[in-house]
Amino acid sequence: YLAVSSAGRARVTFQSEDLRIEPRPLHREAPRPRALRASSAASGHAAEALLTREPSSDWRPAPGDSAPWLELDLGELREWGGLLVERSGGATPVALRVLASADGVGWEPLVSDPTAPAHAFLRTGEAESRFVRLALPAGFRGGISRIAVVPIELAVSPVRFAAAAARAAPRGRLP
Repeated sequence: YLAVSSAGRARVTFQSEDLRIEPRPLHREAPRPRALRASSAASGHAAEALLTREPSSDWRPAPGDSAPWLELDLGELREWGGLLVERSGGATPVALRVLASADGVGWEPLVSDPTAPAHAFLRTGEAESRFVRLALPAGFRGGISRIAVVPIELAVSPVRFAAAAARAAPRGRLP
């Protein structure tokens, strides 16, 4: 992005040797995970259960997992603005980190919340990747009952995000 602003008479010169314009596909739907992977899974709590969106399903790392993570594959390179994470098994705040990768090999840290609540919105701003990873602290004992990718349109506007979150929340959760 390039922005130039002036209150008076200003002259600006911009030069680039490697300027490219790349076409991007038009996406009519919000980015959503096509597949899930995890560092491990406790018996009966596989990561793929989150794709079914059943209220009783959640992913839990196996006991002894020293670096638990949950990975979302968006199917292709997509723009997105954050993660909405609902944890099960306790309301104690935990440290959560969000990482992104175009190829699933090299990971870029985007946001870290050392005291994320049970219902957390981890806003990354403008991100673009195919893979999204939620990293949890060592010894994490709870589970993830819901994880959703926040579209870029909602993440760049706090008012739009708050309105969308209120519409999606169960009746009576918000004043």
